[in-house]
Amino acid sequence: MIVRTCHNSETCIDTGQEAVAHLAAGEIVGVATDYGYVAATRNLQLLAEKKLTNISPILALRHHEELADYLQTSRKAAGRLISRLPNGSIVLQFTSIRDSSLFDRQDDLHLLSEEARHVAHSLKSFPHNYILSSGPLAKYVHPYTAWPLFLLWPLQSDSLNDYHYCRTAQSLVEYLPNCLNYVMQTGPVETDSAPAVVEFLDQGVSIIPSNELNNATILENTRAGILFVCTGNTCRSPMAEAIFRNMLAERLNCQPAELAGQGIEIASAGIAADYGHPAASEAVQLLADEGIDLSTHQSQPLTESLLERSERVYTLTNHHREIIITHRPELRDRVQVLGQDGRDIPDPIGGDVAVYRQCKEVIEQNLRLIAEEIVRELDQ
Repeated sequence: MIVRTCHNSETCIDTGQEAVAHLAAGEIVGVATDYGYVAATRNLQLLAEKKLTNISPILALRHHEELADYLQTSRKAAGRLISRLPNGSIVLQFTSIRDSSLFDRQDDLHLLSEEARHVAHSLKSFPHNYILSSGPLAKYVHPYTAWPLFLLWPLQSDSLNDYHYCRTAQSLVEYLPNCLNYVMQTGPVETDSAPAVVEFLDQGVSIIPSNELNNATILENTRAGILFVCTGNTCRSPMAEAIFRNMLAERLNCQPAELAGQGIEIASAGIAADYGHPAASEAVQLLADEGIDLSTHQSQPLTESLLERSERVYTLTNHHREIIITHRPELRDRVQVLGQDGRDIPDPIGGDVAVYRQCKEVIEQNLRLIAEEIVRELDQ
C-alpha cells in the first residue's frame, strides 16, 4: 500500500493524478470526502475477490443532474434532496425499484461500453446508492475519471445503510485492512459524522439521520416548492397563495395544513416587499367570505433561499418575471407568468372591493389549470 500525504494544493493536484492512475489500473484508493474517508474504485469485482462484506458500494455523481441518467422512474423528491443539501451530505438509496436503474434497462445496455455493461451486471447484486462527490475526491480525483466511480463506504454493522465514519486516512486503513492499494492523505475531515441516508420505498421514505441532518430537515427538503410573486406581497400573491393552498387541498382530499405531508410547500413573496405587513383588508375580507383565512398573512421579500426551494415560480406580471430571470437567468424555465395567456394581472391596491374581486377571479381561473397539472404529476 502506498500512502501519499498532501501538504498544499500543488501536492494535492499531483497526488490526485497518481490516485487517478491507480484507479485506472482497477485498484482501490483511499480518499477523503467532506463526510469521511472512503475507498474508491472502478472495479466492483474486487468486493468479491477481497471478500469485503462490510462495504456498501455507492455510485459517485459529479453533479446532481446526473441522477436522472440512472433512474428511469421520476423521483423528483430525490432530485430535490441531492440538489438542495450540501454535496456528499446524503446517500440516496433505492432498494425496492431495481428495475428503475439505467443499468437495468436492457434496451440501453448496447449503448454502454464493455466495462459499463460489466458494471451494470455487478450492480444487480447491490442496492442502488448514489451520492454527490465532495471534498478532495470532488476537487482532485473525480473530475479526471472517465468511467463510473464507486465509493466503497465502510459499514457500521450488517445493515446496508449504516455507514461508518472514518475521520482520518489511518482510521480507514485500520477499518479496511489489506484492502487499499493507494491512499491520498489530506488531513482529518472537519465534519463529525458520515452522511445521512434516505431510502426511497414504494410508499414514502426511510431515513437514517446524521449529526448534521435530522429527519425534519431532510423531509423539508423533499418538498416541491410553489411560489407566487408580486410587488409588495400584500394583495395579489397572498391571495394566490391562499386560494391555491385551499384549491390543491380540496383536490388531494386533505386539509391545507396537511399539504406538507403530501410533499408540497406553497409560499408567496414580493419583489419590493418588507417583512411583516398584513394582507390588504379587501383581500382578507373577500377570501374570508369563501372560508379562506388570510388574516395571519405577513409579507416577505423574495430571497435567494425562496427561489432555490421553488420548483415553480409564478409571477403576477411579466415585469416581475423579467426582474427574476435578469438576476437568475438559469431559473428561466421554472419562472412563469401566472396568467396562462401571458397577460399581466394588474395590482388592485387602491381600488375598491369590486376591483379586488375581479383580480381574485382572474387569479383563481389561472390557478385551476396549475392545480390540475400538479395533481396529474402527483398521480404519476
